[in-house]
Amino acid sequence: MYKCWGIFVLYYFVSFVATQPETELPSPRNVTFSWTNEFCWKLSWSLQENVDSQRCKYHINMSWIGKENISRTKKETRLEECLPLMGGVRFFIQTQCNRTQMSQTVVHTIPAPTELVTNFKCFLYTSKAMNCSWLLANQVPEDLQLYYQGLKNMSKVSECNEYLYNGNQRTGCHLRGDFHMRFFFQVNGTLNGSSVRNTFEVNPHGHVQPMPLELKITEEGSNLNISWISPDIRHPRCWKYIINYTRCKMPESTSLGDKTWIMVNYDPYCQYRVRIKPIFLQLCGMGEGDWTEEAIYGKDGNRDWPLHVSAVFISVMAVIVSILVCFCIRKHKDKILPKVPKPTNLISDMFNNNNEMSINENLYIPAQEEVDYTESCESLSADEEVPMKSSGSQSCSWGLKGVHFCFCHSTTQLIQMINSSSFKWYLCINF
Repeated sequence: MYKCWGIFVLYYFVSFVATQPETELPSPRNVTFSWTNEFCWKLSWSLQENVDSQRCKYHINMSWIGKENISRTKKETRLEECLPLMGGVRFFIQTQCNRTQMSQTVVHTIPAPTELVTNFKCFLYTSKAMNCSWLLANQVPEDLQLYYQGLKNMSKVSECNEYLYNGNQRTGCHLRGDFHMRFFFQVNGTLNGSSVRNTFEVNPHGHVQPMPLELKITEEGSNLNISWISPDIRHPRCWKYIINYTRCKMPESTSLGDKTWIMVNYDPYCQYRVRIKPIFLQLCGMGEGDWTEEAIYGKDGNRDWPLHVSAVFISVMAVIVSILVCFCIRKHKDKILPKVPKPTNLISDMFNNNNEMSINENLYIPAQEEVDYTESCESLSADEEVPMKSSGSQSCSWGLKGVHFCFCHSTTQLIQMINSSSFKWYLCINF
């Protein structure tokens, strides 16, 4: 019975102690903010002297406008960071000296600095080169300068030595170095006798814009090999590519992973126009390159051009041959097409004289009529030669054997006489 009573008393004592109000922890005091260099700062505070700070820890919550909050837990009475403070920041500090007890929150505000520049941005276009640019605010200091520092080497602060200008005002900077980690930038200057600084944080891999790629197109058998060199930013597997090309003016598009070449069917009668755009994968960062200049290979042609050429060639040759044939016929027409002798008027009379004469194997010989040629003609023997015979303004000469000529004053007649030994011709010419 006494044992049970002892357990009851112990339970009551523990419950009574647990329900006693806890002494409230003092809040941090004497909060101060200071810059340790161009990019790093220190936030410090203190506790009351009667509080054992070794048994306590401190919770700090940092709040930015337009950014996610950042929380830190420290055992020291200070916080050192290298973070940009553009837009202002509010610090919320609490003390905790046991697992559950928390002090009241102390708020310390750092106002936003005067804006010297706006729209500050940087683009990484090679692994060793980056361009930064900004727009000038309304109040522009004459001694505006840019400093930068890499997270990899926080002890080294560098100033821009290749400024970009718009007129006589600095609006950008060309940077060279190793850009694999986060970088901090500070633009500072003097306004109204006071030093003003604007700080920024840039992740180079979050703003990648490589130089346009160089395309190479080669013919390999029945295919075209389109190749290029991957940008030298991060690993080649961090890139994919969009390929747009036209074949015989028909557009086609495809995308590739980490390959830097593609084979397409080659049509020799088609012209190919190719453009490529690199895309930086989100697994490695963000960004993309510009479209390459259009690469052209081949020419549009006609698949039936051999037939057309043959037809044209045959037509031209036919014309040439025709011209040559006509030229030869014209040149040798006397041999190829000899002149047909014209029948004399006398022969015409023969055919028109009531068919008195007909053409056969031999000429028809009409019955001879006795005509006295001595009255109207002058006869010559076959062996005689007449030098000249004139009548009026006409004169003739003959020297033919076997032919008798007579000069008549009546209608022209022709008499062909056939002898057994020779032919004798009598020709009468009307004067």
